Amino acid sequence: QEPILNIHDLTQIHSDMNLPVPDPILLTNSHDGLDG
Repeated sequence: QEPILNIHDLTQIHSDMNLPVPDPILLTNSHDGLDG
């Protein structure tokens, strides 16, 4: 009776595993190179 929580949990896990891995690395590298 609480599919919203389940969907949110799955989405957060996927985003947390797919975002904080390739996004931060690429963003940090690009920013460091352009800023530095």
